[in-house]
This record gives sequence, C-alpha cells and structure tokens, in this order.
Amino acid sequence: MEVLDLSEESIVRHKIEDIKVAEEKAAVADEPEPQASERPGGGKKVSDEKDFVMTAKRSLLMKHLGAAELKFVHTNSRVVEFEGNQLVYEFDQYADFFFMVKTGSFLESGPHPSGVAVPKRTHNAKGSTFGSSELLFTQPRRTTVMTSEEGGVAWAIPKRVFDSKIRLAPPPKKQLVDFLKSVPLFQKLSKD
Repeated sequence: MEVLDLSEESIVRHKIEDIKVAEEKAAVADEPEPQASERPGGGKKVSDEKDFVMTAKRSLLMKHLGAAELKFVHTNSRVVEFEGNQLVYEFDQYADFFFMVKTGSFLESGPHPSGVAVPKRTHNAKGSTFGSSELLFTQPRRTTVMTSEEGGVAWAIPKRVFDSKIRLAPPPKKQLVDFLKSVPLFQKLSKD
C-alpha cells in the first residue's frame, strides 16, 4: 500500500509541477501558425468545412465516406494556397500527402527517358485528386505537380488519414453481389 506524502514540501513540489505543466500547455496554445515552408507544398493556410464536404462528395476517392469520416478527414487536412507556377511535389519525393483541388489548376508531369518532363494531365476540376496512387502502393512520387500560372488552392490530406479512412474499399454494391451470385463459379462464395 502506497503512503501519501502530505508534507508541506511535497505539496509545494506538486504545485510547482502543476504550474510548469500549465505553462507548457499555454506555450503550445500560443505557438504561431506554422510557416509556409512547414506546410505540405508550402503555401498559406485557408479554411472551411462545409465546402470540403461538398467537394469531397464529388471525389471518386471520398464519395463513399459518411459524415463522421468526412469530418475526421477535414479536421486532419489542411487547405493550402499555392502561388502561380509553384511546385507542389517532385518526382521520387516521399509521398506523405495527397491533394484534393478546391480551385485553380495543377499540372502533373512525369519523367521521360530523354530526361524531359512530359505533361500527363491537368487537375482543375473541384474535387479532382492527385498524389493518391503513391499512397495506395506505398511508393515514392511517380510524377511532379506544379500549379498553373494563376496558382490554386487544394486540401492536403495526410497519409495516415488516407490509410485510416480513404484507403478502405467501399462496401460492395447490392447489384454486384447479386450478379456474382448468378455466376456459377461464384455462387458458393460468401458476401465477405
């Protein structure tokens, strides 16, 4: 059985520890907003949950998520404003975020054996995503993405959020399950 030390010295020591903890918490709360270089792709932070949810519902990767999952993804993502012709990420870089377009255009290019970057696609539709395939297959970036001349705004969604909420496959559609039951080869398989 543990005996509590209620001496005046012990009480003062605990109060000092409590004050230090409170000061540390206050210091963390007063920390300045991260600098652009500390954000994915740099850029300035912007915000808004309602717009995120409406945009995510357009995204092929996130339209299957429910309200709670979308709130979690939004809470853990950052809206990043990119200047014109700004690099978002480079070929062969570690993939730690994927991005969902809010506004603007993002130009994706890939390497060519000649060493010249070849344009692949432009992501300019609200809800369009890029950078997710490297997270799906856990590999370095296979492309380079830059903003167009007018710049753009995108949500940067961390890999850990992607892995926990987005990577999950949506539940099978009833029509697909019914179809598979009609195929003799698959009739004995369970829905799981």
